[in-house]
Amino acid sequence: MHLNTFNLVVIGAGALGCAVLESLGKLDFFSIRIVDGDIVSKDNLKNQTLYSEDDAKQLRYKSDAAKSALEKINSKTRFTSEHFYVGEARIDDILENADLVIDATDNVNTRLIINDACYRYKIPFIFGSLKGNKGFMYIADWKAACFNCIYRNLKLEDAEGCGVISEEAAASAGTLLVDKAIKFLTRKGGQDTFVSFSLAPLSVSEVKINRDEGCETCSVHSYKHRLENGFIQMCGNGIKFSLQRRVDLEKLAIRLKNADFKDGKTALLYKDKEKTIFISDLGDFLFSGYEKEEAKNFIDSLFSSGALVV
Repeated sequence: MHLNTFNLVVIGAGALGCAVLESLGKLDFFSIRIVDGDIVSKDNLKNQTLYSEDDAKQLRYKSDAAKSALEKINSKTRFTSEHFYVGEARIDDILENADLVIDATDNVNTRLIINDACYRYKIPFIFGSLKGNKGFMYIADWKAACFNCIYRNLKLEDAEGCGVISEEAAASAGTLLVDKAIKFLTRKGGQDTFVSFSLAPLSVSEVKINRDEGCETCSVHSYKHRLENGFIQMCGNGIKFSLQRRVDLEKLAIRLKNADFKDGKTALLYKDKEKTIFISDLGDFLFSGYEKEEAKNFIDSLFSSGALVV
């Protein structure tokens, strides 16, 4: 089967996601949907090669900036952009017509939600994770063990990583992940092997994974995974929170006097000295410079003041 018949969804456009998208973008697929709620910052430019200084100055969504960059590389593939954080309320819409989902996020909450939805709709997805020069990947085909089978048994310490990934490590891991994805799509490779790897020097090992009969996703079909209290990831300077629904930015702007409208009034940028919060009209919050408790208290204050409604 030719690659130009496949519709791909790539969730996460950070260091690993950029490397994956750059490799995929040179191939002719029917379509690639890019999903990420983050905005481009100056810090991203050293290891996320699809972005420019102008993207950071304009506070562009990573998904939009990646789409623009990839369209300059390849006019045959149809690229689309979704700038929101993935949760249980949004996952169904982005999976429409998908033949394969590639998860390049760096947090477990999102990955478990993707895993639930892909198994429910019988869509294979491949996830990759990279921490330093070590990582792993696996294709979670609905016919075999799912990501939850692995996670609930191994409690992978590297399943979530908030550290900086070098451009070289991301490029190498992205190449490995894309190669596995292509082999799967063209049926030249299997899907039930868990791949762990080490870079510089390159070392790859594989182990067969069996389905866990007690797995809540692929055996029990309870699909229980969801965002806990709206927080997707708590990484000190990169805290992500999502209401999974639209918010009234005009109302929020009255409450947050230091907030300025951005992106054609579809987002607010709130500044408090060296700290910032980027708030989209889709109900996503990106905290920079905040501690975990500060972010929680800030969200609680918005609810208690009536600026946010449950």
